[in-house]
Amino acid sequence: MSMEPRKLLYIEWLDHATDHGWKDWSDTEDVKVRHVCRSVGWVISENEDYLVLGANVNDMEHNLRSYLLRKCIINRVELDDPSQKDISKELEKVEEKIAKLEEKII
Repeated sequence: MSMEPRKLLYIEWLDHATDHGWKDWSDTEDVKVRHVCRSVGWVISENEDYLVLGANVNDMEHNLRSYLLRKCIINRVELDDPSQKDISKELEKVEEKIAKLEEKII
């Protein structure tokens, strides 16, 4: 698979929380719930409100997307995209190891 080059990002973002069960109006509480979520994906698009990541990509370049509110993003790191690297040497090493293992089995 040879994907069109895109930025690969690691994102940490705040998710909302809900309560389970009914509460009386008089039940007040300090909200200290903080759910930090993490996502990794290729940038599909972004605007002032949203960042759209394609996290899972198939061989037809279809993708499963996350739509993240930019206001909820607390950390953003650009990653090296392994799909854009020439990994032929690494594959040769793996194939050599497999061949040696097969020789031992046979």
